[in-house]
Amino acid sequence: MHWLLLRKVCLSRGFGDIGLPNGKGRKLNLRCGWTSFQLVYAFLELYRATADRQFLQMAARIGDNILSRRTDDRCFPKEYVYVRTGDESVLALLHLAAALAGRYTLVPPPRQDQQYFHCAFDGAPKRQVGPDKYDQRTWDSRAIYNRRK
Repeated sequence: MHWLLLRKVCLSRGFGDIGLPNGKGRKLNLRCGWTSFQLVYAFLELYRATADRQFLQMAARIGDNILSRRTDDRCFPKEYVYVRTGDESVLALLHLAAALAGRYTLVPPPRQDQQYFHCAFDGAPKRQVGPDKYDQRTWDSRAIYNRRK
């Protein structure tokens, strides 16, 4: 049941067909333009569950897409004014490199960096949080790190 749901999600998002658990009907779209580090982990998990290298190739394609959107030194995304040094994409790329080298078990499990500020910001819209109370706080990921050039 879960596999069929995942199959429909992958088809609807343009990842191609993950086929059946036994691999029948599997045809992934290796020309996708996705750049989400979470997708690297998702396809690495599918690779670990099935040992089908097509999933590893898909994770590598997404990793290549992530790198293509980086500055020349490959450290930071090109399109943002400000960036966090705790970028989760770098850790996802490390897990991908370990999987490609057949050494996935030597890398510790991923831990998402949740070091965000939640504080007052003049540019944040006021939200009503009580009968006579308004909150103008926001997350730094919304106020600072999502600003594009």
